[in-house]
Amino acid sequence: MKDLNQIINCLTKDEIRFYKLFVNRTNSTSKGIRKDVELFDLLRKNKSDKYSTKDILIKLKISNSNNYYQLKNRIYNDLNNSLTWQHISKDNQSQSFSYILLSRIFKNKGELNISFNYLLKAEKTAIEKELFEMLSIVYSEIIELSHELILIDISEKKFSKNFLELISFFSTNCFVPLSVGGGIKQVGDADLFFKYGADKIILGSNAIKEPKLINEISHKY
Repeated sequence: MKDLNQIINCLTKDEIRFYKLFVNRTNSTSKGIRKDVELFDLLRKNKSDKYSTKDILIKLKISNSNNYYQLKNRIYNDLNNSLTWQHISKDNQSQSFSYILLSRIFKNKGELNISFNYLLKAEKTAIEKELFEMLSIVYSEIIELSHELILIDISEKKFSKNFLELISFFSTNCFVPLSVGGGIKQVGDADLFFKYGADKIILGSNAIKEPKLINEISHKY
């Protein structure tokens, strides 16, 4: 919190506006200006330290100095959060990591499918932006999540080089059964997934559309 004044002084007009929107998002207009926002404005104007702590307490009508430091602490935490949310979409690595955090949240809730889907989003962002260190984190999270690892190709371009390399990576580095699916319409598609290291395949809707496909693949394997 010792950096608070310096942080406030280097904020842009847009960051100041976003901060105030952020802290007032649940505030009723009937309650007037929040004390923390009042203090924030005073600290912005106090670049030359013309106001002492005592002056600020009088202006804010605060009798207890502990309340003053609690307000400063709240401003510091809210600034950290507002700056993070404002800029997270502009930073590729942060965007990918936000999906990882969401995955962890839903893993703790026991919603493993949702957790896994967020990891797929993190993986897609990391691959598109060539964030290889982030990919390593994503794959570690997937391995930790799964007793049986499931990879589903949801991209429009089926059997892409990236997805096949992903199968190969997990086949080499994981010690749990690897199930792979997405776009399998014929025996040759299954052959390709098995070639790259799948232990099992998932047919999904194509098993309903083409029931004979199940027999053809099971007969071969």
